[in-house]
Amino acid sequence: MNKISLNYVNFKSDIIDTHVHRGTPGTLWKGNFFPTDKLDQFIKSPLSVDVNGEKQTDNVKKVLVSSIDGLLPSNKLTKNGGKKFIENEYRANMAMIKKSQEDNFYQVMLVCQPSATDGNPKVIKHLLKKYKDNIAGLKLHPQEMELNANSTLYDKYLQLAEEYKIPCLFHSEVSINYILNSENDKFNYADPEYIYELARRHPNVPVILGHTGLGGSIANQKAIRVLEDSIKNGDAKLYAEISWMDFSNGRMAEKPENILNLIHRMKDLNALDRIMFGTDAPLGIYGELNINRLTPKESYEDTVSRLKSAIKLEFGDEGDEIINKIFYENAQNLFFENRPVQKKKPKIDEKYILGAIGTLGGFAVLGLVIRKFLKK
Repeated sequence: MNKISLNYVNFKSDIIDTHVHRGTPGTLWKGNFFPTDKLDQFIKSPLSVDVNGEKQTDNVKKVLVSSIDGLLPSNKLTKNGGKKFIENEYRANMAMIKKSQEDNFYQVMLVCQPSATDGNPKVIKHLLKKYKDNIAGLKLHPQEMELNANSTLYDKYLQLAEEYKIPCLFHSEVSINYILNSENDKFNYADPEYIYELARRHPNVPVILGHTGLGGSIANQKAIRVLEDSIKNGDAKLYAEISWMDFSNGRMAEKPENILNLIHRMKDLNALDRIMFGTDAPLGIYGELNINRLTPKESYEDTVSRLKSAIKLEFGDEGDEIINKIFYENAQNLFFENRPVQKKKPKIDEKYILGAIGTLGGFAVLGLVIRKFLKK
């Protein structure tokens, strides 16, 4: 894997999207998932972004991709025309690895299926050993697996993450019962507190709260409190990924209060490195769910524009540095900075090879002449 150089970073242009999917198009995700070639078409092309009236071009440098086909346990098989929209850990991840080998714009988050019947950490270890240059981390979805995130069935996967020095991205989601009633005993499988409990058992593994709790402001604030506790206690390495935060009617709010609050609170703790940009593309508005009559690319540009504009307005002169951290630098440092650089053999121009051969030939002829002269 080629390490991304920070030398060319422009505060206004570079993005690493830490939460992207590929997989089989169809009805599994209720029509919101479109054919994956469209992801190439819009996410790899330059983005037209408007930051408080200032036009600029942004570029997504890398995406961290996981297989949407590998997120469900076998008891949730669905069919469309006789085809199963489910894959085991090996097949689902190999499809992503092959895509990464074709185009290292994509770096793989290996989907894991911890359960009594489906998952096998040995499969994940085999993939990590054989394809480490294509793999950025592990992806776990307790909600779809219907397995509490604090289950001991996750431990072997996190042990592998520690062994191979890679982060884990968890789908996190706060129960609607908690949101409606604020009852602490109402938990989803993917509750941030469960994820924190697991992360405490593996304090050296970076664990990312995907969506920062999902489900709106109350859910976001609970996830942020859990993140704060982990930093103050120093007993786990939790991070926040911000896809779907502060969305209403298919667009990010012009003033994303929860994200801005997250930034303020991490800033107070000197922990701005704990925030990651992600979109969950091509689900929702980045797929076939056309809200506000925006195309998937326009929706992506709209999200980036609104978030960057809000950060600049809220933080003034510090805005550019914060934007760079959230959109690029934090992910660069967490996922790529400590990874081995794959060195490429330099290409040697043919004319230089021929020139070298000619030079050697010249020396050979000269040697014969000298030897012949000395014999006289």
